[in-house]
Amino acid sequence: MNTTLLRLMFGLVVFMILSYVIIKNSDRQIAERETFVKSLHLKVTFTIEDMVRTNNHGAGIIYGRIIKSNKQKLNACFKNKYLFCKINKGKFVLVSQTTEDINVADTIVINSDLPNYTLRTSRGLIDSQPLYVRTDNSLSDLVNKDKAADIKRYLGE
Repeated sequence: MNTTLLRLMFGLVVFMILSYVIIKNSDRQIAERETFVKSLHLKVTFTIEDMVRTNNHGAGIIYGRIIKSNKQKLNACFKNKYLFCKINKGKFVLVSQTTEDINVADTIVINSDLPNYTLRTSRGLIDSQPLYVRTDNSLSDLVNKDKAADIKRYLGE
């Protein structure tokens, strides 16, 4: 066989193995995040009072007043680094994967046993959005460093 052909075949095999490993790792990470959210057994309905939108693919921080919740206090942090949500003194903070098409006074209903949350807007629109933990470091830095004091002040901590 031609040496060039052998190198090409070897390169293709290495590429396929690396692709498989990356995809499997990604699937494992997604499953870990889904398990974390489901393990919260959180059922909460809240009205949005404020939001911080980022330039990070629509992600942001949503601040809300609780209408109904099965938890009075909660600090849900995936791997002790990535804040998902916090509850304290009738207030709720959600680090959301999207803040697009969401406005102050809209209502969000979360049941962490389900893969999506429900959004009822002030315009009457009802939508469903995926519910998951964002694990990108730039968003984590924003939440844990730049906005940590704002979040604590809002929750009365």
